Amino acid sequence: MRVVLLSAPEGEDKPLKYPPIFKTAHVVLLTKIDIAEVLGFDRKAAAENVNRMAPQATLIQLSARSGEGMDEWYDLLGSLIKKV
Repeated sequence: MRVVLLSAPEGEDKPLKYPPIFKTAHVVLLTKIDIAEVLGFDRKAAAENVNRMAPQATLIQLSARSGEGMDEWYDLLGSLIKKV
């Protein structure tokens, strides 16, 4: 499984600037969403850009600080372990 990290401080345009990185992703983790608003990061635009470059990828928005999205990430990892 190919996992790509997109951090809010990097900007929502990264999937458009680096399409080869995203085109083969199975999962895109949008990290540091707890500070997205302060940075002026547009989460909706980021999700649209990820979907445009990697429509096959699961997008998980998460924050290690607040815990948002972590359960979804852990569940995905757990499902992979069960398949092995």
